[in-house]
Amino acid sequence: MTTSTTVVGNRFLFKKLPYDPDKNLLPVTLLGRSGSFVIVHPSLPVKTLRDLVTLARGAPGKVAYGSLGRASVAHLMFGAIGKREGVSFNHVPYKGSAPALTAIVSGEVSVFVVSPAGSGTMVKSGKLRAIAITSPSRTKLFPDVPSVEEAGYPYVSSWIWYGLFAPGGASAQLVERIYRDTTAILKRPEFVARYLAGSSLDEVASTPAELADMIRADVASFGEMVKAANVQPE
Repeated sequence: MTTSTTVVGNRFLFKKLPYDPDKNLLPVTLLGRSGSFVIVHPSLPVKTLRDLVTLARGAPGKVAYGSLGRASVAHLMFGAIGKREGVSFNHVPYKGSAPALTAIVSGEVSVFVVSPAGSGTMVKSGKLRAIAITSPSRTKLFPDVPSVEEAGYPYVSSWIWYGLFAPGGASAQLVERIYRDTTAILKRPEFVARYLAGSSLDEVASTPAELADMIRADVASFGEMVKAANVQPE
């Protein structure tokens, strides 16, 4: 089991990997996924992602967003929006979600992009405002938060996801058996509540073919964001 970074992101961030994500990892099923919240300090006079872009356009380089550094979701997202919309944001990298959340709560930065699991409690309490979620559609766990696609920025759609893979070359029969057994577990409400919903993930239980299709789509969209943010592999 691994995340989208292993299968999608790393191929763009490193010149050489010790594995081939397309040949060494055989998709079995997508277990669960979530978008990331675009959160702002409540004092910021914006209610939507479009409001935020408009604010940044009127104050070039003044709207500061926190990130987890190079090629993080926030860095890629605002790099892509900046290039497409002709606006500039002030990028402030932090060493982890905890200091970045502290910075936005204190008003040191105005915007941050973080998982619902990491910020949902503060959003519910009103300490932070979620103006969008980066997934193409809303999450049923926070149905009032619009997607970036709804907001008019589909090119920055992205998922945080967990998938199950078999070694490259595994037989179709083995993949089918693991898929069947795993998805049977994913139908148990108590499992979903504890291991997926408890981490703000929507359960998926995709087929192997559906996971493969999603990876191809993610590679295309992630590649575009990397290019827009001018991130070079290391």
